[in-house]
Amino acid sequence: MKTLYTNGLILTLDEEAKEQEERAVLVCDGLVEAVGEDESLRERAGDQARIVNLAGRTLCPAFIDAHSHFLAVAHSLLQADLTGVQGEQEMALRIQRHIAANHIEPGSFVVCRGYDPQEAGGYPPIEALDAMAPGYALVLQHPSGHAGMVSTLALRCLGITPETRDPEGGRIGREGDRLTGYLEENAFLMAQSAFPVPQMEDLMRAMQQAQTLYASGGITTVQEGLLLRSMLPMYEELLSRGLLTLDVVGYPSPQDYGAFAEAFPKSVGAYDRHFRLGGIKILLDGSPQARTAYLSEPYEGAKDGYRGYPSMTLKQTVEAILYAGKLGTQLLAHCNGDAASQQLIDACRKAQEQGADLSRIRPVMIHAQMLRPDQMREMAALHITPSFFVAHVYHWGEVHEANLGKERASRISALASAKACGLPFTLHQDAPVIRPDMIETLWVACERQTRHGTVLGPQERVDARTALLAVTKNAARQYGEADKGCIRPGMRADFVILSDNPLSVPASRLRSLRVEETICAGETLWRREDGFAPAGR
Repeated sequence: MKTLYTNGLILTLDEEAKEQEERAVLVCDGLVEAVGEDESLRERAGDQARIVNLAGRTLCPAFIDAHSHFLAVAHSLLQADLTGVQGEQEMALRIQRHIAANHIEPGSFVVCRGYDPQEAGGYPPIEALDAMAPGYALVLQHPSGHAGMVSTLALRCLGITPETRDPEGGRIGREGDRLTGYLEENAFLMAQSAFPVPQMEDLMRAMQQAQTLYASGGITTVQEGLLLRSMLPMYEELLSRGLLTLDVVGYPSPQDYGAFAEAFPKSVGAYDRHFRLGGIKILLDGSPQARTAYLSEPYEGAKDGYRGYPSMTLKQTVEAILYAGKLGTQLLAHCNGDAASQQLIDACRKAQEQGADLSRIRPVMIHAQMLRPDQMREMAALHITPSFFVAHVYHWGEVHEANLGKERASRISALASAKACGLPFTLHQDAPVIRPDMIETLWVACERQTRHGTVLGPQERVDARTALLAVTKNAARQYGEADKGCIRPGMRADFVILSDNPLSVPASRLRSLRVEETICAGETLWRREDGFAPAGR
């Protein structure tokens, strides 16, 4: 059956077409058949076609999530929500309500999301955590996912004692011989493997809710940004039940890639039941708001020249790139600080000297917060794509000014510089760090306004078209998916219907745009009037 979308504005984003704004698009069997004027496409569609009246709204390619953590988004929906909590008393009340509502047994872990120590004035002391949920192993996750605070019982369950040594690339908080409960980078990431796995039925429901959340933001392609072996049973269950309706691209760690390739052989390089193995993922440093990103210059106010630290050595990074080349697959590398970015650049060059074909590996620098123009020029020659977490400007702009100083903070997510260097960058939200809200990301890219209303780095603003390409056509290019990202005959009919034209509304009003409908391969996955709407609109 054919479907004609008509009586609106079609933003094709097809740079090869003479006209990039049309009035109608015709879809057949999940693919775009034609774009053009209403009258001519009505004749072509025939009397049996389904007609969708856009009523003056704007249809454009669906948004593509360039980096997030799909399963972690599902997990977050099952965790205690401390977003915006005011004081320890309210925190304790929310945690106790979560325990009661979910019938959590004493002695179990209780994981909390949404607590921002920068906004709240720091973590509560471990004694306060112990008092909030006596008999429970309490965990407060930093919004970045790179650190957290845990209670005394949680430390005991994790086997962490004052004699436990800091892992390489991580830190266990101490005051003299006493543990503070703070865990950072690899110390926290290792602890996460001991956190409870939800009941399978609860997790399956949460993963369906997570898909609805992404779809409500106009997103039809989602990333699983770091697949670990412990996640394999969840994906086996998800695919065996056929529950995926969005496309999910997974990136295992180098250590776990073989296990996933063996479990899902049809997903290697191609979608099987909406799941594809896209490559491997490595982490080279931490988070700038947690002061663990690896910088070339010290943090503001740092003692002894502290500038963060790397999570991997240069040698290990080169080995990972060579491994990706051997597999013939892509490599993603988490790099926030400019020293971590330089490590990836140097490793790519060394791997290339040892025979790696970087044009085939297509390395992606995830986050690229402190990336410098001189490094961007090197990246262009090495086929490295930066994917920026530009919404940091809004959510943590003031924190970055405190951690980095105003001049350095003004250069985070340097989109205009990347464009000037000819780098086709992408944008992402790193969900569940923040919601998968592409509209907010477009607004931040164009306005660079912080949460407190100041403008941080106006010289790095970009126009709306550049920002829109970063979450559509450039993102499809990052994934190597040539049938997504623009609207022209033969492309997959992945669309988002918006309340207005993002290319014509003032940049200050971009955030007021609404996603009205999300379409994947010609099928509506989410519609606003169906009752699920993203918060904060």
